[in-house]
Amino acid sequence: MKTFGSMSVKERIYLILTVVFAAAICISLVVWLCSRDDDPVEVPAPPVLSEPDTITITHEVEKLVEVEKVITAQIIEDGLRDIHSLVTAEYFFTEVVDYTDVKRLFGFELPFTKSSYLVSYDGTVSAGIDCSGIHVEKNDADKQITITLPHAAVQSTTVDWDSLTVYSEKEGLGNRTSVTDYNSSLSQLEETAAKKAADRGLLTSADENAKDLIEKFILGLVGTGYETDFIYE
Repeated sequence: MKTFGSMSVKERIYLILTVVFAAAICISLVVWLCSRDDDPVEVPAPPVLSEPDTITITHEVEKLVEVEKVITAQIIEDGLRDIHSLVTAEYFFTEVVDYTDVKRLFGFELPFTKSSYLVSYDGTVSAGIDCSGIHVEKNDADKQITITLPHAAVQSTTVDWDSLTVYSEKEGLGNRTSVTDYNSSLSQLEETAAKKAADRGLLTSADENAKDLIEKFILGLVGTGYETDFIYE
């Protein structure tokens, strides 16, 4: 390997130029690095929704909520009338029918023609109101709701045929019992059961229960801040 002293003049000049060029490059690199801007790159901020738009949307939602809260008298009335028939009380009964029939001639009983049977039935008398006759008035200022409705009435009398018990049955000569006899007894039984149920307070209980159910239905819609008043037709 040649030393600097053993190099020719041309080789020495080339070596010096090379070193100077390399030094210049290093100095330039150092100056460039020192002069770099270290500030972070600015990232555009996302667009912010303007305040007027936000207020508008909020107000529209509040308006929708307020509309949902408005329960008119017509809405209440329609809801009650949709129920049609409201059964509010029931009376359960067991009745015994003692049926006797005998053939007569010129007002005299014919011997050996007496027919009879002794049976019992279970059944139910249902009472309630006809909701199609309900009328509702709503006073928001006084927080008062007035309901006009009909009195309760017997809606049905049902006999449980599975409960039919025959205790005795006798057919007279030429005087057989028939389905017509049973049906006639059943019709009388239904009328008797309905009358007994009414006499024992079935309709009064049905009226009170109807008022209680209707009041709960209405207050469930409008809230407990209202008072109800019932008027019978």
